[in-house]
Amino acid sequence: MLTPNKQIVDPNTLFSYSNMFDAMVDAAYYSMKAVNFSGIPVIVTATGWPWFGGTNEKDANVDNALAYNSNLIRHVLNGSGTPSQPETPINTYISELFSEDLQSGSVSEKNWGLFFPNGTDVYSLNFGDLAELDANSSGLIGVFCVANSNANLTALKEGLDWACGTGSANCSAIQPGQPCYDANDLVAVASYAFNDYYHRTQASGGTCNFGNTATITQVDPSHGSCILSWQVSVENSLKVKNLNLQISKLHETSIK
Repeated sequence: MLTPNKQIVDPNTLFSYSNMFDAMVDAAYYSMKAVNFSGIPVIVTATGWPWFGGTNEKDANVDNALAYNSNLIRHVLNGSGTPSQPETPINTYISELFSEDLQSGSVSEKNWGLFFPNGTDVYSLNFGDLAELDANSSGLIGVFCVANSNANLTALKEGLDWACGTGSANCSAIQPGQPCYDANDLVAVASYAFNDYYHRTQASGGTCNFGNTATITQVDPSHGSCILSWQVSVENSLKVKNLNLQISKLHETSIK
């Protein structure tokens, strides 16, 4: 997927392969067939390329990451499948949406993300004709967990205290003198804490509820210098020509 390669012919099947991506997907199909499983589509749970690495990781750079993921997107969206399964779409998750600075291992392991924390892209990718998005999908949208404006203030304060305490939300920005502090707007202050907690824990089961005082919205509640984090809803995946090219933070089982 990185650069054009000479095709390699599998001596057992006589199929020609120009990239390791197809070869590894087909290897999964052959392995399933060997134990009498067929008709089950392979889903690539994570594949991508790091855009930055250590001094001994010269191949981990923006140019290679852009080349790999651009070729991957083009390959998945053209509907060609693999040599052994030409009619079967290769449903694929790109690893990953954001880099993981706390990831253990080499420098490159921390730098696979497509976007910086503020939402700007590390490098520009073309995901195809977005005009062909499925009618039931609203595309890539920001999701925020905010306090209900009509919530009971006592319950709201309890939810805020829980989020900043037991919930371990980062509430430094809503302390006196900080950009999101407002002694006269409990809803705005609670929204910051609720949103921070939700984004920190959503992947592991965290919810946006807080005693029925919070709700999910697509309206950015950021104001002035108070910026609330956002996430891309993976449920609103790109659907172009009925092929799913989805972005995910799955990393543990990635094809690299």
